Amino acid sequence: MRRTFFERTQSIAGTILLGLGVFILWGNLDRAVTQLRHFLGTIPPHALGVLPSAVVAASQVVEAYATDHHRFMQILLLDTLASFWPLLLVAAGAVLSRDSVTD
Repeated sequence: MRRTFFERTQSIAGTILLGLGVFILWGNLDRAVTQLRHFLGTIPPHALGVLPSAVVAASQVVEAYATDHHRFMQILLLDTLASFWPLLLVAAGAVLSRDSVTD
């Protein structure tokens, strides 16, 4: 069957969005792994200094939630959405190019 111009354009746009989203996600993952590697490399394995820091950080999070939980949830939601926006590109690209994959 011959595909129309709209179907071809939709498939190309979907592939571009999908590729761009995967590329950005890969870059974010690479940056996160590099930061984790740097963080773990600066702390000797036998040092237990991380545990008190984690306890203090957790107590600060609980305190921030207790004092203004509406603002805390707004910030948490915005940060979560900001970190997952490349997944929206991947999803949109997958939806737009789904017909070309099934052909």
